[in-house]
Amino acid sequence: MHFMFMDQTHKHYIDFEEVIEGGRAVIYKRADHKRPRYTARIQLQNITAIVRSTRTFDVSDARSFAKDLYYELESKRRNGEQLRVPLFEKVFHAWAAQRRIKYAGKAYTKDDIRAAELQFIPFFTGTLISKIDVVMVDAFLAQRRVRDNLQPSFATLKQDVRRLKSVLVYAKKMGHIKDVPEIELPQGVINARPDLDGRDYKALHTTLRRDIRAVETHPSHHRDRQYLYYYILILANSGIRTGEAQTLTWASIFDTVTIDGDKRKVLSVVGKTGAREVVCNESVNDHIIRLKDLRIDELKSEPPLSEPIFCHFDGSPIKSFKKSFSAALKRAGVLYDRKGNKRVPYSLRHTYATMRLQQGVSVYTLAMNMGTSVAMIEKYYGKVRMTAPAMATEATKMGSWAKK
Repeated sequence: MHFMFMDQTHKHYIDFEEVIEGGRAVIYKRADHKRPRYTARIQLQNITAIVRSTRTFDVSDARSFAKDLYYELESKRRNGEQLRVPLFEKVFHAWAAQRRIKYAGKAYTKDDIRAAELQFIPFFTGTLISKIDVVMVDAFLAQRRVRDNLQPSFATLKQDVRRLKSVLVYAKKMGHIKDVPEIELPQGVINARPDLDGRDYKALHTTLRRDIRAVETHPSHHRDRQYLYYYILILANSGIRTGEAQTLTWASIFDTVTIDGDKRKVLSVVGKTGAREVVCNESVNDHIIRLKDLRIDELKSEPPLSEPIFCHFDGSPIKSFKKSFSAALKRAGVLYDRKGNKRVPYSLRHTYATMRLQQGVSVYTLAMNMGTSVAMIEKYYGKVRMTAPAMATEATKMGSWAKK
């Protein structure tokens, strides 16, 4: 067998070197790259040549890489194992494609894939899927904890592990790996999720009203800040998830009444736990009416029932308030909580949960309205605000017989 894959004088390739005789392992560079790294080409008996980047500029390191790769592949060939193991990114995109089809009706699918792509692709790109082991995953989680000083929560890291396991299970199903590595997330402290306490919520509300007045002569900015205002108020007083808010339409809003006959708005949403009806705090009655009036003024007519309530002028959904939310909280001086945790739009859901518990709402009722479990409520919010008057009253109330 000889090195026959191309003419060594080819203008696109330079610095050829045969590492293992007979052309079984060769390294070279691409001449059309500004700073080319060495590439290794492995030729096995009766197998089409396998080409891999060595990821190095150093010829000595490139030689070692080519030799190791050759003997690794030759061993696999003799044992009947798969030789052409795909890179992580190729497997990831195939995994994402099948999830988009399999879970097309799930509201969280798109966000789940996007979150996985943002975290996994930068770290694992260029890595063979078969090379991902417990050590590499630990390195990934370690850099997640320190990168950009974001310090993701234990729950966030847990979601990373869940998504990565899903990719690796798919890789096994496709025959790319033999086994899924036993990935375990180190136990962490469960911290109360960042919410807005009463003082900070009031400061934010005051800032939002001031911000709206400050741009009254700029129609587009004025609209953006009005929509942000109602977005914050509605989410903080309903507890719906940000993804659920994105798909909320005028057709999915209706009224109910309390046992006292007071009107309450109900939002019919579809989230990661399925469809549910969310009963909002009383203030949402006015917020919905005023938001709708804004849209009627724009259209000079009633908005279509199928239109998202949080929409651009053309009726398309506003996909994210993340940047404007952070900017508003920064102006209000409440972007971070007392422990230094950065508040994000999802903090509005945590704010709702905390305030409802403070006001004595039962954990079971709250869990039903929020589309979560009693265990999750108790896990993240059970230790907060027990000293609030309503909670103290509920925890210590006695019948007349016990007061004697």
